[in-house]
Amino acid sequence: MKNITPNLRQGDTYAVQTGEYVGELLIYIKTNYLDLCFLSVPKNINRDIPIDSFNLAKDNNIIEYVELLPVDVIDISIKQYEKNKISNI
Repeated sequence: MKNITPNLRQGDTYAVQTGEYVGELLIYIKTNYLDLCFLSVPKNINRDIPIDSFNLAKDNNIIEYVELLPVDVIDISIKQYEKNKISNI
């Protein structure tokens, strides 16, 4: 499978429709090598998802685009993501 990086904007939000993470909202934070980094709410945990897996989930309606969050919410989400990274060391 090709590694096509999706055009994501920081704060783009996706709803998980089915599977293990159903009910979670994934807030895009950044790309790290071959992974897309998200803050998952309402659990407030970090999820690093391989680009191939993200594209597969998007193509098969496992995740659905919701919206681009407001700037203040994006800032809070980034801070929570970074706090989680520090806590997991």
